[in-house]
Amino acid sequence: MSESTEVRPGSIVWTDLTVADAEGIRDFYQAVVGWESRGEEMGGFEDYHMIPPGFDASVTGICHARGTNSNVPPQWLVYFAVEDVDASAAKAVVAGGTIIDGPRHMGSGRFCVIQDPAGAVCALFRSAPSGESVEAQASVGSTVLGIAPQFLVDDLDRSIGYYRDRLGFKVDFVYEGFYASVSRGGSEIHLKHAPKIEEDRAHRRENEHLDASIQVNGIDALYLELQERGATVIKPLERRPWNVRDFYVEDPDGYILCFGEQA
Repeated sequence: MSESTEVRPGSIVWTDLTVADAEGIRDFYQAVVGWESRGEEMGGFEDYHMIPPGFDASVTGICHARGTNSNVPPQWLVYFAVEDVDASAAKAVVAGGTIIDGPRHMGSGRFCVIQDPAGAVCALFRSAPSGESVEAQASVGSTVLGIAPQFLVDDLDRSIGYYRDRLGFKVDFVYEGFYASVSRGGSEIHLKHAPKIEEDRAHRRENEHLDASIQVNGIDALYLELQERGATVIKPLERRPWNVRDFYVEDPDGYILCFGEQA
Protein backbone atom coordinates (compact mmCIF):
# COMPACT_ATOMS: atom_id res chain seq x y z
CA MET A 1 0.00 0.00 0.00
CA SER A 2 1.22 3.48 -0.78
CA GLU A 3 1.88 6.00 1.98
CA SER A 4 -1.42 7.63 2.89
CA THR A 5 -2.20 10.91 4.58
CA GLU A 6 -4.68 11.00 7.44
CA VAL A 7 -8.24 10.89 6.12
CA ARG A 8 -11.78 10.99 7.43
CA PRO A 9 -12.96 7.70 9.03
CA GLY A 10 -15.32 5.85 6.72
CA SER A 11 -13.48 6.92 3.56
CA ILE A 12 -12.07 4.49 1.02
CA VAL A 13 -8.33 5.13 1.13
CA TRP A 14 -6.83 2.48 -1.10
CA THR A 15 -7.36 -0.69 -3.13
CA ASP A 16 -4.88 -3.39 -3.99
CA LEU A 17 -4.62 -7.00 -5.09
CA THR A 18 -2.44 -9.67 -3.47
CA VAL A 19 -1.69 -12.81 -5.50
CA ALA A 20 0.93 -15.52 -5.84
CA ASP A 21 1.96 -14.49 -9.38
CA ALA A 22 2.20 -10.71 -9.03
CA GLU A 23 4.28 -10.34 -12.21
CA GLY A 24 1.78 -12.24 -14.33
CA ILE A 25 -1.21 -10.37 -12.95
CA ARG A 26 0.64 -7.07 -13.36
CA ASP A 27 1.13 -7.90 -17.05
CA PHE A 28 -2.55 -8.89 -17.35
CA TYR A 29 -3.81 -5.54 -16.10
CA GLN A 30 -1.25 -3.59 -18.09
CA ALA A 31 -2.61 -5.27 -21.22
CA VAL A 32 -6.31 -5.01 -20.29
CA VAL A 33 -6.56 -1.65 -18.48
CA GLY A 34 -3.52 0.11 -19.90
CA TRP A 35 -1.81 0.75 -16.57
CA GLU A 36 1.91 1.28 -16.33
CA SER A 37 3.82 -0.08 -13.35
CA ARG A 38 6.60 0.90 -10.97
CA GLY A 39 8.28 -1.69 -8.81
CA GLU A 40 8.87 -1.28 -5.09
CA GLU A 41 11.62 -3.38 -3.47
CA MET A 42 10.21 -5.60 -0.73
CA GLY A 43 13.34 -7.52 0.26
CA GLY A 44 14.17 -10.07 -2.41
CA PHE A 45 11.18 -9.32 -4.65
CA GLU A 46 9.14 -6.39 -5.95
CA ASP A 47 5.51 -5.40 -5.51
CA TYR A 48 3.99 -3.03 -8.05
CA HIS A 49 2.39 0.41 -8.08
CA MET A 50 -0.08 0.57 -10.98
CA ILE A 51 -0.20 3.97 -12.66
CA PRO A 52 -2.57 5.36 -15.35
CA PRO A 53 -0.80 6.49 -18.53
CA GLY A 54 0.42 10.07 -18.28
CA PHE A 55 0.20 10.21 -14.48
CA ASP A 56 2.88 9.98 -11.80
CA ALA A 57 0.82 8.73 -8.86
CA SER A 58 -0.33 5.15 -8.51
CA VAL A 59 -4.02 4.33 -8.23
CA THR A 60 -3.67 0.80 -6.90
CA GLY A 61 -1.12 -1.89 -6.15
CA ILE A 62 -0.46 -5.50 -7.10
CA CYS A 63 1.40 -7.40 -4.39
CA HIS A 64 2.93 -10.82 -3.79
CA ALA A 65 1.21 -13.17 -1.35
CA ARG A 66 4.42 -13.64 0.61
CA GLY A 67 5.59 -13.12 4.18
CA THR A 68 3.15 -11.02 6.17
CA ASN A 69 0.84 -10.89 3.14
CA SER A 70 0.52 -14.67 2.82
CA ASN A 71 -2.93 -14.64 4.49
CA VAL A 72 -4.43 -11.91 2.32
CA PRO A 73 -7.06 -13.37 -0.08
CA PRO A 74 -6.50 -13.06 -3.86
CA GLN A 75 -9.16 -10.46 -4.60
CA TRP A 76 -9.34 -6.70 -5.04
CA LEU A 77 -9.21 -5.40 -1.49
CA VAL A 78 -10.86 -2.11 -0.50
CA TYR A 79 -9.34 -0.27 2.50
CA PHE A 80 -11.72 1.67 4.77
CA ALA A 81 -10.33 4.33 7.11
CA VAL A 82 -11.29 3.86 10.78
CA GLU A 83 -10.46 5.67 14.03
CA ASP A 84 -9.10 2.55 15.78
CA VAL A 85 -8.26 -0.59 13.79
CA ASP A 86 -8.14 -2.91 16.80
CA ALA A 87 -11.45 -1.69 18.20
CA SER A 88 -13.15 -1.91 14.80
CA ALA A 89 -11.80 -5.43 14.29
CA ALA A 90 -13.21 -6.48 17.66
CA LYS A 91 -16.59 -4.97 16.75
CA ALA A 92 -16.53 -6.89 13.46
CA VAL A 93 -16.19 -10.19 15.33
CA VAL A 94 -19.01 -9.33 17.74
CA ALA A 95 -21.22 -8.40 14.76
CA GLY A 96 -20.67 -11.79 13.11
CA GLY A 97 -17.61 -11.09 10.97
CA THR A 98 -14.28 -12.92 10.82
CA ILE A 99 -10.73 -11.65 11.07
CA ILE A 100 -8.59 -12.95 8.20
CA ASP A 101 -5.33 -11.12 8.84
CA GLY A 102 -4.08 -8.75 11.55
CA PRO A 103 -4.53 -6.35 13.14
CA ARG A 104 -0.91 -5.44 12.46
CA HIS A 105 1.37 -2.61 11.36
CA MET A 106 1.74 -1.83 7.66
CA GLY A 107 3.82 1.04 6.33
CA SER A 108 2.82 4.25 8.08
CA GLY A 109 -0.28 2.78 9.64
CA ARG A 110 -2.11 -0.19 11.04
CA PHE A 111 -4.54 -2.47 9.24
CA CYS A 112 -6.68 -5.60 9.47
CA VAL A 113 -8.43 -7.75 6.84
CA ILE A 114 -11.94 -8.85 7.79
CA GLN A 115 -14.77 -10.84 6.22
CA ASP A 116 -18.33 -9.68 6.76
CA PRO A 117 -21.25 -12.09 7.49
CA ALA A 118 -22.12 -12.23 3.78
CA GLY A 119 -18.58 -13.36 2.87
CA ALA A 120 -17.30 -10.09 1.42
CA VAL A 121 -13.73 -9.14 2.36
CA CYS A 122 -12.29 -5.68 3.05
CA ALA A 123 -9.50 -4.03 5.03
CA LEU A 124 -9.64 -1.61 7.94
CA PHE A 125 -6.86 0.98 7.95
CA ARG A 126 -5.62 3.92 9.97
CA SER A 127 -2.56 5.93 9.01
CA ALA A 128 -0.40 7.35 11.80
CA PRO A 129 -1.10 11.07 12.27
CA SER A 130 1.92 13.37 12.17
CA GLY A 131 4.03 12.81 15.26
CA GLU A 132 2.33 9.54 16.26
CA SER A 133 4.11 6.21 15.90
CA VAL A 134 2.36 3.09 14.66
CA GLU A 135 3.17 1.51 18.03
CA ALA A 136 1.11 4.22 19.72
CA GLN A 137 -1.91 3.23 17.64
CA ALA A 138 -1.83 -0.28 19.05
CA SER A 139 -1.37 0.86 22.64
CA VAL A 140 -4.57 2.91 22.86
CA GLY A 141 -7.84 1.00 22.81
CA SER A 142 -6.17 -2.27 21.84
CA THR A 143 -8.11 -5.50 22.18
CA VAL A 144 -6.68 -9.00 22.36
CA LEU A 145 -8.70 -10.91 19.78
CA GLY A 146 -7.45 -14.43 20.36
CA ILE A 147 -4.58 -16.78 21.07
CA ALA A 148 -3.41 -19.71 18.98
CA PRO A 149 -1.32 -22.60 20.31
CA GLN A 150 1.36 -23.99 18.00
CA PHE A 151 1.52 -27.80 17.73
CA LEU A 152 4.62 -29.52 16.36
CA VAL A 153 3.50 -32.35 14.06
CA ASP A 154 5.15 -35.28 12.28
CA ASP A 155 3.03 -35.16 9.12
CA LEU A 156 1.46 -31.81 8.24
CA ASP A 157 -0.95 -33.22 5.65
CA ARG A 158 -2.16 -35.88 8.08
CA SER A 159 -2.73 -33.31 10.81
CA ILE A 160 -4.54 -30.91 8.47
CA GLY A 161 -6.77 -33.76 7.33
CA TYR A 162 -7.60 -34.76 10.92
CA TYR A 163 -8.57 -31.26 12.01
CA ARG A 164 -10.56 -30.67 8.83
CA ASP A 165 -12.32 -34.04 8.49
CA ARG A 166 -12.55 -35.31 12.09
CA LEU A 167 -12.90 -32.07 14.05
CA GLY A 168 -14.66 -29.88 11.48
CA PHE A 169 -12.01 -27.13 11.38
CA LYS A 170 -11.41 -25.10 8.23
CA VAL A 171 -7.93 -24.69 6.77
CA ASP A 172 -6.96 -21.01 6.97
CA PHE A 173 -3.64 -21.31 5.13
CA VAL A 174 -0.73 -23.62 4.38
CA TYR A 175 2.69 -21.98 4.12
CA GLU A 176 5.52 -23.59 2.09
CA GLY A 177 4.55 -27.11 3.12
CA PHE A 178 5.65 -26.87 6.75
CA TYR A 179 3.23 -24.50 8.49
CA ALA A 180 -0.54 -24.24 8.57
CA SER A 181 -3.41 -22.70 10.49
CA VAL A 182 -6.78 -24.34 11.11
CA SER A 183 -9.76 -22.81 12.88
CA ARG A 184 -13.31 -23.36 13.93
CA GLY A 185 -15.46 -20.49 15.13
CA GLY A 186 -13.14 -18.16 16.97
CA SER A 187 -10.56 -20.81 17.91
CA GLU A 188 -7.38 -21.14 15.91
CA ILE A 189 -4.55 -23.72 16.06
CA HIS A 190 -1.23 -23.47 14.24
CA LEU A 191 0.46 -26.64 13.00
CA LYS A 192 4.19 -26.82 12.31
CA HIS A 193 6.05 -29.75 10.76
CA ALA A 194 8.96 -30.10 13.20
CA PRO A 195 10.42 -32.66 15.63
CA LYS A 196 8.85 -32.93 19.08
CA ILE A 197 9.94 -34.67 22.27
CA GLU A 198 8.02 -37.94 22.51
CA GLU A 199 8.71 -38.30 26.24
CA ASP A 200 6.95 -35.01 26.85
CA ARG A 201 3.97 -36.08 24.77
CA ALA A 202 3.73 -39.37 26.70
CA HIS A 203 3.95 -37.56 30.03
CA ARG A 204 1.18 -35.13 29.11
CA ARG A 205 -1.02 -37.95 27.83
CA GLU A 206 -0.57 -40.11 30.93
CA ASN A 207 -1.41 -37.20 33.25
CA GLU A 208 -4.18 -35.71 31.08
CA HIS A 209 -2.33 -32.43 30.69
CA LEU A 210 -4.24 -30.34 28.17
CA ASP A 211 -2.67 -28.68 25.15
CA ALA A 212 -5.71 -26.51 24.36
CA SER A 213 -9.03 -25.75 26.04
CA ILE A 214 -11.78 -24.59 23.68
CA GLN A 215 -15.01 -23.06 24.97
CA VAL A 216 -18.12 -23.82 22.90
CA ASN A 217 -21.87 -23.43 22.79
CA GLY A 218 -23.94 -26.56 22.13
CA ILE A 219 -21.59 -29.12 23.68
CA ASP A 220 -24.00 -32.05 23.23
CA ALA A 221 -24.38 -31.45 19.49
CA LEU A 222 -20.63 -31.00 19.07
CA TYR A 223 -19.90 -34.20 21.01
CA LEU A 224 -22.20 -36.21 18.73
CA GLU A 225 -20.81 -34.52 15.61
CA LEU A 226 -17.18 -35.30 16.43
CA GLN A 227 -18.03 -38.91 17.31
CA GLU A 228 -19.76 -39.29 13.94
CA ARG A 229 -16.75 -37.73 12.21
CA GLY A 230 -14.47 -40.33 13.82
CA ALA A 231 -12.55 -38.09 16.21
CA THR A 232 -10.46 -39.85 18.86
CA VAL A 233 -12.38 -39.13 22.07
CA ILE A 234 -10.23 -40.09 25.08
CA LYS A 235 -12.51 -38.71 27.80
CA PRO A 236 -16.29 -38.73 27.36
CA LEU A 237 -18.62 -35.80 27.89
CA GLU A 238 -19.13 -35.33 31.62
CA ARG A 239 -19.96 -32.65 34.15
CA ARG A 240 -16.97 -31.51 36.21
CA PRO A 241 -16.95 -30.26 39.83
CA TRP A 242 -16.10 -26.74 38.59
CA ASN A 243 -19.49 -26.51 36.84
CA VAL A 244 -18.30 -27.27 33.31
CA ARG A 245 -19.32 -30.05 30.93
CA ASP A 246 -16.46 -31.11 28.70
CA PHE A 247 -14.81 -33.92 26.74
CA TYR A 248 -11.26 -34.59 25.55
CA VAL A 249 -10.07 -35.35 22.03
CA GLU A 250 -6.59 -36.51 21.00
CA ASP A 251 -5.07 -35.65 17.62
CA PRO A 252 -2.66 -37.86 15.59
CA ASP A 253 0.40 -36.36 17.32
CA GLY A 254 -0.92 -36.88 20.84
CA TYR A 255 -2.11 -33.34 21.51
CA ILE A 256 -5.11 -33.21 23.83
CA LEU A 257 -7.93 -30.75 23.21
CA CYS A 258 -10.66 -30.11 25.74
CA PHE A 259 -14.01 -28.90 24.40
CA GLY A 260 -16.10 -27.44 27.22
CA GLU A 261 -19.24 -25.48 28.00
CA GLN A 262 -20.36 -23.78 31.19
CA ALA A 263 -22.99 -26.00 32.80
